[in-house]
Amino acid sequence: MLLEQRKEEVDSTTTELDGSRTTKSIALAYQLKRGQHLASVSVRHDDNDQFGSHSTGNVAYGYRITDKLRVNASYGTSFRAPTFNELYFPSFGFAGNKPERGHNTEAGLYYEDGASELSAVVYRNRVTDLIVTAVPCPDTSVPHPFGCAYNVDEAVLTGITLGGKTIYRAFTLRASLDLQDPRDETTDRILQRRARQHGTLGVDYAAGLAKVGGEVVFSGKRFDDLANRNKLGGYGVVNLHASYDIAPKWTLFGRWDNVFDKNYELARTYNTPGSSVFVGVRYGL
Repeated sequence: MLLEQRKEEVDSTTTELDGSRTTKSIALAYQLKRGQHLASVSVRHDDNDQFGSHSTGNVAYGYRITDKLRVNASYGTSFRAPTFNELYFPSFGFAGNKPERGHNTEAGLYYEDGASELSAVVYRNRVTDLIVTAVPCPDTSVPHPFGCAYNVDEAVLTGITLGGKTIYRAFTLRASLDLQDPRDETTDRILQRRARQHGTLGVDYAAGLAKVGGEVVFSGKRFDDLANRNKLGGYGVVNLHASYDIAPKWTLFGRWDNVFDKNYELARTYNTPGSSVFVGVRYGL
């Protein structure tokens, strides 16, 4: 059981408001593993002094068909209150935003044999009042030159996620692919800034105390606006990483992100990081 009380405050130096918001939460979870059966149940209750009380939960069931093959199914509900930025940030927040409420269903098939893993998961997530960055902002009562946080009345995200990993000698190969239809059911248009295809291809190599690897992260096209007129092109980014255990519990590591300095946009007119290198030392118990 988890009891939580969280207090959020808004700074009067950046807005005209001077207030706070308190959320009291209690959560309870139960997991069962008996023979070929796996199950879990969880419930959560949030008491938000701005948006009232809301209860959510999740129930999941899995069955091992064989030692290597498993099926899962789950259903859950969700609740998310808008942040202060989404409500009040100058030229972006919209005070009329409502909390998100979701109903999420998924079913999956999983295979594991020690050296390889494969998975296929289908899902359908229905969200009422999904908070997105709307460009242009539908609220014209105050200026929002770069768009605003705004509720989508009814949004449905359906799709399938495919994943796999296998170990061959010193190599680990991994891949994932998500094919989805993120749709605004009110307008029957694609949700803003959400690609219908995205995924990762990666390979890692281990040799003694050293590990090296790389990945390609790719995404299909997206739209930058609610009307689906302004297209953001798809992209692929190559990242490399390496590490070396220089002493017990000490590791030297580094990353080279966006190796080929790919120029791409996640939001129109907003820059994304170019090629960058990061090196550090990690200590772990």
